[in-house]
Amino acid sequence: MVSRTIVLIAPALALVVAGCGDHQQPARSHTSTSTAAAIASGGVQALPCSQVGDIEGQPKTEPPADLSLPDGAHVYESDGPFENTMSYFAVSDGGPQDLSQRRDDASAILVQNSYTLLAQDQEAAEAEAQLDNGKHTVHIRVITLCQGKLQIRYTVS
Repeated sequence: MVSRTIVLIAPALALVVAGCGDHQQPARSHTSTSTAAAIASGGVQALPCSQVGDIEGQPKTEPPADLSLPDGAHVYESDGPFENTMSYFAVSDGGPQDLSQRRDDASAILVQNSYTLLAQDQEAAEAEAQLDNGKHTVHIRVITLCQGKLQIRYTVS
């Protein structure tokens, strides 16, 4: 009975240990949701932008032509494809107090370009919207990226 229990527990334990990862790696430019939540709630100081990656860079894959960005936003990274989904990460000026305004700016320019606003959500650490134009569904998430900068993530499927 004991050996059977070990056989069942060992693979689960291996998965837990494998998921721990190396905590010494530098922060990725995506910024974790928990970090963003702490920043937005005033729990920690926003990192200097020099510590979050190359936010002046260019994405590996350009966004679709119908994914218009608000003034001042710059796509610096792309991620995917994951089946039919791509993520594009843009940077814009602002702080935690500007989350909903940047979401509204990002949504408004898409609505002007034939997207339909389906839903919006606002929490302390992020502002989100979902839009569709019949060709693409776009999920927008705005979080604090670093000192004086917000990240607008566009998930396009």
